[in-house]
Amino acid sequence: MLNSIAKFANFFVFLKLLKSNKSNSIDEAVKTLSKRGSPATEQALGTYRRLVNRILSRSSDEEGNDQINTISMLRDVMYKVANQYRSQPTDKKLVSEVMDMLMAVHYQNMFFVARGMGFKEISAKCAITLLKYPEYVPQDKAFYQAGVACREQGNINLSFLLLNRYVDIAEAIDAADPSFLDNSEFQEADAIPIHDGLPIKHYLVHEVSFLW
Repeated sequence: MLNSIAKFANFFVFLKLLKSNKSNSIDEAVKTLSKRGSPATEQALGTYRRLVNRILSRSSDEEGNDQINTISMLRDVMYKVANQYRSQPTDKKLVSEVMDMLMAVHYQNMFFVARGMGFKEISAKCAITLLKYPEYVPQDKAFYQAGVACREQGNINLSFLLLNRYVDIAEAIDAADPSFLDNSEFQEADAIPIHDGLPIKHYLVHEVSFLW
């Protein structure tokens, strides 16, 4: 009983940090959950969704020095949260959504770990897998990340395809018009889902040039 009360008290601290406008407040929110635990309720699910979205949808300028550590901690938090939801009588749809959030964070964490260790093939596979989670990882970020990872791996053809898609998405964001996107190249690509929505902001704030 006391443990449950403590978790809810900690969760309110987390909510306060999540609502803060300070640049590092979201990282502090993850640290709070990592250290103190969190409840697994239907009401809390929307807050976890918001947390995962805010961290995974950061632009390149918003990804500070703590981003990799924050992602790692968030992965551990979501793993514990997912186990809590799975261990109690909960709507299967809620459990499925929590698992999707966990896997999106897990593959983003694995991408960073593999890249840091020089495992280019694994980092490329993780980046491509993240294309399956457009609800949490914005399309422009996911395609750019996957394109660069494939280029570093040496898969130039796939990299060219993915980075061209990134450019198309960036132009569609500028025009606020998803009809700019030509999906014909991806119709038969099961591993690369097509998502109709557009990100609300650019991942890359500054223009980049791709050197082949």
